[in-house]
Amino acid sequence: MKLPKKYYKIIEEIKTIPHLDLLKQYDVSKLKNEANQIKEFKYYVSKDIEVKAWSGLSLVGTNGDPYKDLSYDNPTPEIKWDNMSITPIGKICPYIMSVIQDLGTEKMLNRIMRISPNSSLGWHSHSLKHGQPENILTVQIPIYVPEKFKYVVKSIKDNTLYEETYKEGKAYIFNSYHYHSVFNESNEYRLTIMAYMDLTENKCLDIVENAILNYKGPKIL
Repeated sequence: MKLPKKYYKIIEEIKTIPHLDLLKQYDVSKLKNEANQIKEFKYYVSKDIEVKAWSGLSLVGTNGDPYKDLSYDNPTPEIKWDNMSITPIGKICPYIMSVIQDLGTEKMLNRIMRISPNSSLGWHSHSLKHGQPENILTVQIPIYVPEKFKYVVKSIKDNTLYEETYKEGKAYIFNSYHYHSVFNESNEYRLTIMAYMDLTENKCLDIVENAILNYKGPKIL
C-alpha cells in the first residue's frame, strides 16, 4: 500500500527503536482476572505441525474465529478490517477489550499469546519475511511476565542484540521490522496481549508520536 509522504518519516524512526514504551499503564489485576478465565489456548501450527513453544487465541480475529489465525509460517495474516470481528473470547473480556480500544487497535487482529516455560521462538521479521506492511506495528501488553523472560531485537545491519524486560500492564511497540525473538528461561508461562497498530489511524499515530518524543533509549543504527 502506498502511503502519504507524512508517514514515512515516522516509519523510519520506528525502525531505529528496538522497544518503544507507549506510556500506557493498564490495571494488571483486571488483566489477570480476565485472562484467568481463558482455558482453551491452542498451539500455533507450522505446515500442520504444532509449534509447542507458542500458543494463543484471538480476541479480534478473522470472521470472529478465535483460532483461525494461529500460524507460525504466517504470524501476521493479511489484515482486512472488514472481516475482523470480536471473538467469543473477546466478548468475555471487557476490560481487555477496553485496553485494545484505548490503543486504537480494535479493528485489527488482536491476540492473547502464551510462551511455554523454558522455550524460545525462532528469529523472524514480520515485515522482511512475512510481508507485514511497515505502517502496521506490533504491540505487546504483558499480563504475566516471568522474572527470566527477555524480549530481544536483532539489528539487520550488524546483528547487535537489544534486550528488554517488559513490565506487566504496560504497552510497548516490539520492533518486528528487524529480526526478533523472545526467550523464556523460567518454569512459568509468559502471557501477553499482542495487538497490531495501524499508523494511518489518527489515534494510533498520536500515541506513537508522543512515545517517540519521550524515548531516551538506544537506537538501532
